[in-house]
Amino acid sequence: MNKGKNRSWRMAALTMAAAAALCLFFSQKAHAGVVEPSGYIGESSERPHLDRVNIQTELDKTGKVILEKGKTYYLRSTLHVGGNMTIEAEGATIICKAGAVRNFDYGGSNKFYGEINGLTIHGGTWKFVNSKGYDKSSFQFINGSNIRMSDMDIRCTGYNGHAIELIACKNVTIDNCNIPAQGKPQTNSVEEMIQMDVASKATCPTIYQYKPELIRGGTCKNVTISNCTIKGNRGICANKTPEFYNKFHDNIKILNCKVTGMSTEAVVLYNTRTVTVRNNTLICKSKKTTVNNNYLTGLHISVYGGGKLKNITIKNNKIKGYTQAVMIYSDKGTRYKKTTITGNKLYSNSKNDTMRLYAVGKASVKKNKNYKLK
Repeated sequence: MNKGKNRSWRMAALTMAAAAALCLFFSQKAHAGVVEPSGYIGESSERPHLDRVNIQTELDKTGKVILEKGKTYYLRSTLHVGGNMTIEAEGATIICKAGAVRNFDYGGSNKFYGEINGLTIHGGTWKFVNSKGYDKSSFQFINGSNIRMSDMDIRCTGYNGHAIELIACKNVTIDNCNIPAQGKPQTNSVEEMIQMDVASKATCPTIYQYKPELIRGGTCKNVTISNCTIKGNRGICANKTPEFYNKFHDNIKILNCKVTGMSTEAVVLYNTRTVTVRNNTLICKSKKTTVNNNYLTGLHISVYGGGKLKNITIKNNKIKGYTQAVMIYSDKGTRYKKTTITGNKLYSNSKNDTMRLYAVGKASVKKNKNYKLK
């Protein structure tokens, strides 16, 4: 009788242990990638890196981090990402003391577009430790491909920094993001919230100092910025550099955005082969600048090198600039193969001078309405 009871107790104990193990397994599986906040926000010698270390450890281990909704995290230093990584931050707040995320010193193949392949950052309110914002690049990616940033509220960058800097990146989507510069605009600054850079010593001096092998004239390709609200000294820029004037960005699309340049252009695209600007509101707020009067335009497209250009499509936008709403210019006489400018509402200081077109090639300019700025 006692043997039977003992056997029954052993069986019950084994069953309970197995059930507990299964519960633990499924619990761990359900919470894979989830990083709980430390509850520590601010400076201290005791736990200065806790949230950053926990997030970085999970990224390096599994490639995916999930930040809890309604919770706040503190990054004393920058997160480093590689390929095939995901940061899911919907509903979370991330306070940054420095840059938020970058990849340039992570390692990789040192090949064009091969340093980082496959990165997703979704959601999150990203803030700086003070109201002035970070004066460098908050999110910075070099030689990357297949990058997606969506549904983010990026409030961590000052007017003299870049919220997002893409250096020689391709296949990039920035969608449904709110990106307002922090602090006060400066009339002598042309820094932009989203910058697409050529990989050169002039445009990337810090990266050149540490990894010069990455700085070889790579450009940005297949970049789509959609459904975003952006405000900075400049809003969006595809950059140029004299070292690589014959290198061109290609297939830059700006769709359904509201972009405001407080000191200079809302959007300026240098040396870009194919441009699509559709269904946007682009506004240059300034009526004077200490830099260049050509910068007082809503949309500015300029070519500084010789090479084969493709098409420009500017359609169904509302564009405001003090000197002109739209300026298209070529320093070398190079012309776009086809230019389509239709269905736009264009505002400038002179109703009769809303567009200046010097490099348009075969052009279809129709159904635009011109207005004088009030």
